[in-house]
Amino acid sequence: MGSSARSERRIDLCSGCGARLLLVGILLATTALGDDAVPAASQPPASEPQLRLELTKLEQQGESCVVWTVLENRLDTGLDALKLDLVFFDADGLIQRRFALDAAPPAADKTIVKVFKIPAMRCDVLGRVLVGDVVACGGPKGKLGGCLERPQLSSRAEVELVK
Repeated sequence: MGSSARSERRIDLCSGCGARLLLVGILLATTALGDDAVPAASQPPASEPQLRLELTKLEQQGESCVVWTVLENRLDTGLDALKLDLVFFDADGLIQRRFALDAAPPAADKTIVKVFKIPAMRCDVLGRVLVGDVVACGGPKGKLGGCLERPQLSSRAEVELVK
């Protein structure tokens, strides 16, 4: 009876050891084999060339809000067509204006500045700008896919730029 009590006691002290040992084994194997041991689905995607759009400044000129943007094309191709559907919201989240920005033609590996006026709008009421859609996106070989996902957005203005 003494030996069975002892084996029961060992089992109680080591409950869950099998799962822990399996986890330690997986971690050791992954570390020893490097990144090749991690399934491709869990690895971060390879760095793809991107489009970067930055809202740099809003400037009131009379009754119009002048919007300054910088577009950086890090794609392997120039863009013959790039038209963005922008929606301007006030600080309370109410839509103030919708605007189609024709941002073409940025060449491959080129940075351009686009300045545009939005008539009859005050810059100081804006809270954020939404890139709602990419209406047109194409290069010399035709339409490019995944254009809404491509732009990396940032803002130096007090207004947020979002997808």
